[in-house]
Amino acid sequence: MPTQLQLRRGTTSQNNSFTGAAGELSVDTDLDQLRVHDGSTAGGIKVPGTGLALGAAGNTNPATNTVSVGTPANVVIRSATGQSGNVIIGDATATSNFNLDVRGTANAGAITSTSHTSTGDIQGVNITATTAILPDASDGAAIGSASLEWSDLYLADGAQILMGDDQEITLTHVADSGLNLKHVGTGDGKMPTFTLQCGDNNMEADDKLGVINFQAPDEGAGTDAILVAAGIEAVSEGDFSASNNATKLSLKTAASEAATEKLAISSGGDVKVVTDGASMFFGADSEIELRHVADEGLILKHVGTGDGKMPTMTFQAGDNNMEAADKLGVINFQAPDEGAGTDAILVAAGIEAVSEGDFSASSNATKLSFKTAASAAAAETMALSSGGNLTVTGTITDGDGGGPVPPGAVLPYGGATAPTGYLLCNDAAISRSTYSVLFAILSTTYGAGDGTTTFNVPDLRDRLPLGKGTNNSTLGGETTGAAASAVKATASGSASLTTTTGTFATSAKDSSTATALTGVTAGGHTHNLTLPVQVFNYIIKT
Repeated sequence: MPTQLQLRRGTTSQNNSFTGAAGELSVDTDLDQLRVHDGSTAGGIKVPGTGLALGAAGNTNPATNTVSVGTPANVVIRSATGQSGNVIIGDATATSNFNLDVRGTANAGAITSTSHTSTGDIQGVNITATTAILPDASDGAAIGSASLEWSDLYLADGAQILMGDDQEITLTHVADSGLNLKHVGTGDGKMPTFTLQCGDNNMEADDKLGVINFQAPDEGAGTDAILVAAGIEAVSEGDFSASNNATKLSLKTAASEAATEKLAISSGGDVKVVTDGASMFFGADSEIELRHVADEGLILKHVGTGDGKMPTMTFQAGDNNMEAADKLGVINFQAPDEGAGTDAILVAAGIEAVSEGDFSASSNATKLSFKTAASAAAAETMALSSGGNLTVTGTITDGDGGGPVPPGAVLPYGGATAPTGYLLCNDAAISRSTYSVLFAILSTTYGAGDGTTTFNVPDLRDRLPLGKGTNNSTLGGETTGAAASAVKATASGSASLTTTTGTFATSAKDSSTATALTGVTAGGHTHNLTLPVQVFNYIIKT
């Protein structure tokens, strides 16, 4: 026991650095606070002044207005068996509510409070809220953390998760059915958006941006039955870049397998049915089938049986003012991937339905135009008019390769002008390129034209055609004579006759004789032979 009481005074700083003898007292003149020293602790032990600061059991530096017991500090209230004890904040009757501020971990069997705030942890087997668990401010707290995740979340029938400051997006449970995602706002543009985002920062070909799968994992049959049966995938078609995010949608289904791609929609909008032999059916009864034939093409079929069950394909133009030369529909034939390029990749053939005039309530005159090509884009080479007239620019051949009117054929024609596909045989000079087929046959036989770009057709004006033979062996040759217009139906000239006589026996009994005429010789003279004729034009097939 100390034999004397020593009392010192000084500032807070001086007191904090002073180590007094055991039992010695000092006064903090800044805080008006008394300190008791134990002979070893700098600053001593604070005794309450303007605020309570009680330290015990080794806690020599308690905070103002605290009771600190032990190091680290603990306040333990424990009742004897059969007794109860409480820490009451506020008046002793607990008729007024005050806050319990716990800076650390609160371990309790049960905590019941109308309001509880903690900067540390609250732990318990069960934490029950009668109304709500609220953050200290809007967007002020999280449920769980990156390292302490919740396990399961149980919600009641019809429960909602409301998102946003205005709670405009709701995820609502539909009992025994599923979930509804809704934008609760009214008016245009108030629709919910559900976006699947991948975290890949280097998207390459075949990387997936998102997947939705459909599965029955609890199916008792097992094996194939529990595999993913269908799915939708968004799959990158190439490396993403600042100017490219090409992605296809892959639709996957299964029959006895894990679902695989059966239909795809490319980034360019192409729809691909990727199964050989796949069919598309149309109609409520699926009566029209469009079926793929592997490595060949497509079949359009009416699956019904009986008369009238044939498929119909109709080309309809949207033009509401059909005029002459407008097209109602076109079928083209082309080899666009031909490696030779140029002419090889042009449209090589086609069929077009072409209006022959303005359509009206009483007219829809249309021709079918058949187009073919040799070394150019296909052009019309045959046409069937609305009246049934067939026009052919080339040769119509029979089964043996011949044709009724081959190019170069010459015919008499009763019209004043040549019909389509023919020219008059009037010695005209015509283009060697325009009439290349005819030029290949005639060449310059009937005239060389200008010698470079033209040639002549035969000239049958006031002339008759003559068959080539021994006496006239040159094709295109001409004989001399009067023109048909100069032939006259009269005879002219005279002839002198010269007679000759002879002596002949007149009797077998004697030598009697007589003179008789033995010959007549005519002198030089002419005859004009006139045949009955009628005049025609001669035409040649081009």
